[in-house]
Amino acid sequence: MQAHVGGVIRGLVKENSKYALNELLASRAPDISRKLASISWNARVGIVLIDEARLRAYSPRAAVEWALRYETDAGVEETLGGTWFSQKSGIDKTPIYAESYVSRTAVVPSLEFAPEGGPWSRAPEASRVRMTANETRTMLKLKAAGWAAEDFTGAIADIEAKCLADDAVAASPWTVENGKAAIVKSLGAFRLEYEPADVLLQDVVVGQGADKGLFAARRTIAVAAKGSDNFDSDRELVFGEIVKDEFNVPKLRYARAIFDPLGSPRKPDPLPADFPMASCYSNYAV
Repeated sequence: MQAHVGGVIRGLVKENSKYALNELLASRAPDISRKLASISWNARVGIVLIDEARLRAYSPRAAVEWALRYETDAGVEETLGGTWFSQKSGIDKTPIYAESYVSRTAVVPSLEFAPEGGPWSRAPEASRVRMTANETRTMLKLKAAGWAAEDFTGAIADIEAKCLADDAVAASPWTVENGKAAIVKSLGAFRLEYEPADVLLQDVVVGQGADKGLFAARRTIAVAAKGSDNFDSDRELVFGEIVKDEFNVPKLRYARAIFDPLGSPRKPDPLPADFPMASCYSNYAV
């Protein structure tokens, strides 16, 4: 795992090399790789995590958030997404499985990326906190209660008091919510349209060392419209950051969900006026 995924990803971050990403995509996303082989293109990475503690364990895992820009007949397009890697054991010869998620493709003005990638960048060093996978899972479950809990009022009270940082950012393919009030308002809007959701957190990878507080997770959210018992689901790849507040209490500061916005059972009707450009990527590891 470390040799086949970790080395490529770390080299990509260190050297900002689009060729390293192409090598990664060649084996894990051949359709995209073939498309990029014959055109001008550029790449950028956001959060990158490798589960060092599990490299010799049963299930090594890694996650990389990426953005691609490439030339098409329509002009320059940008595709935003992320890839989750897993391996059944830490032996190099064991196949590495990859699952890619795409949040949107849009026409953009240039192959070059702007210095900033979105409304979020890493918290100051003094606010960073080491989180275990189980602690991170608990925090994400607390946030998910805004979609899932029968007692919505109680869930929101807990989310405001125990979960969200004052400068929290929540990003989806449709929108970016800045601050507690915007996030709570979005959860309220969801509950007006849908029955309480079923949320399953499947895997979590957390950062170590300089990456402490960063995380990636896979989850499934099943939803049904109000009055319906027919549930449909989204599979998501989530990247984010947990920090400590002034009382040294961990809080969720950033969460970006990557999933298919047009195939989602939660797709707004009509779509937001600024879709697909409402989506963003992380301003980190550029």
